Amino acid sequence: MDHRQDPEADAGEAAAPEDAAVVETPPDEGEPPGPEETATAAEAPAAPLPHAPVPPPLPPAAQDPAQPSLPDPAAPRRRRGKTTLLIACALVLGAVAGVCQGYVTQADLEPTPLPPLAQAKLGVDEAAVVSGEDAPRDKAKGDLRKLLLPMPKGSRLQAGNPKAGAWLPAYEVADHWKDPEWAFEHHLDAGFQRCAIREWERGHQETDVWLVQFRDELAQGARGYADGQLEALRNGDWEHSRAKSIPGSATGQAFVLDKPQREPGYLPYYEARAVARRGNVVMLVFISDSKPISSAQIMKVAKQQLERL
Repeated sequence: MDHRQDPEADAGEAAAPEDAAVVETPPDEGEPPGPEETATAAEAPAAPLPHAPVPPPLPPAAQDPAQPSLPDPAAPRRRRGKTTLLIACALVLGAVAGVCQGYVTQADLEPTPLPPLAQAKLGVDEAAVVSGEDAPRDKAKGDLRKLLLPMPKGSRLQAGNPKAGAWLPAYEVADHWKDPEWAFEHHLDAGFQRCAIREWERGHQETDVWLVQFRDELAQGARGYADGQLEALRNGDWEHSRAKSIPGSATGQAFVLDKPQREPGYLPYYEARAVARRGNVVMLVFISDSKPISSAQIMKVAKQQLERL
């Protein structure tokens, strides 16, 4: 029998009593825990914490009056329905009704005369204005036929053209010109309003008196028309005629054509004309005869007719 013993077994048996006698002692406070202790503590369940008190809710912050309150973005917007549309329609209808009522009320009222203006009289020479050819004539606002010169004694209405005192429309006035179409447009452009005529004859002498009135109260159309007539008589076939100023008129003139128009089978044809103006009325006098016409004859008719204006 081998009494040899295994040294490792002996060592294990000898160490066993020492492990049993070891008593675990708590680690000192000053020593850090070992790795085994740290792992053990981590695996152990944590002890429940005591219940902490809930802090009271904070009071709402005071709103700055200078800053407007902003709408809550999470709150839904209020949709505009039929109520808003009805209110808008009621406002429009109320405004329209108020305007109509005010217009009807104002139309039924009597016009209130305005007080006179506290303004001194302007320094205008009234005598110069009234006596000027451009001054408006109250007589011309009525019936122009009443202002025509009456037929002299011993005369009669022209044969085939009986117009003792009638109106002559613009197209008939234009027919007496060489170019009726141009003359018609010219009269309309000048502001033609109306024309009163009177015609008579004595023997072979025929006399026509025209009063041509224009719409312009400032007499611009009448002035241009009279100046055009005078300019035409100073030129053309009347260039060598005898011209004289009509008494009582600043620009009026009478013309006598000494050279007659001759055609085979007809008597000689002498002419005399006169042009003058009062306000917006132009006076035209035509005299024709088979024998020469004196300046006194045309001047007498023109002066008498101008005085009636």
